[in-house]
Amino acid sequence: MRKKIIVSLLFALVITLFSGCAEKKTASADERSLNFGEVCINDIVFSVRTSFDKVKNELGEPVKYQESKSCLYDGFDKTYQYSDITISTYPLEGKEYISSITILNETKAITYNCNVKIGDNMEEVNAKLKEKELITSSTCYQLEETDRGFAFYFEDDVVSKIEIYSIAE
Repeated sequence: MRKKIIVSLLFALVITLFSGCAEKKTASADERSLNFGEVCINDIVFSVRTSFDKVKNELGEPVKYQESKSCLYDGFDKTYQYSDITISTYPLEGKEYISSITILNETKAITYNCNVKIGDNMEEVNAKLKEKELITSSTCYQLEETDRGFAFYFEDDVVSKIEIYSIAE
């Protein structure tokens, strides 16, 4: 009996020692609690109305880029398209701020705080958002809260892309 207790204690000690050497992991995107309108891609959390500078550096070169003279601000509105996401920005006081984030594909690298996903059909979206006040059309449902909103775009009654956008003040 005494041997079993000693062996058990030694085993527990070894486990404790080796667990201290294990690599510590940060919370994955799935474990994160994101606020309304926030997106996490490759462990970078960002949202509309925030500076694009850090996000731009982290995401690297876009697949496609375009700009046009801003109607509201001095400078250029810009659109950066990456493989699974498109980010639109506006200029303000010498910086770029995010005006919209469009999710083009569902991947494990991208998370956001809405239970509607690309590929959901109209019936599923209606069931998931039944308690919410929606702005609807035949090709888009919009869910707005405070200064941000979600737009769910449909093709053949299936969500084809999701946009998170800033609501003008």
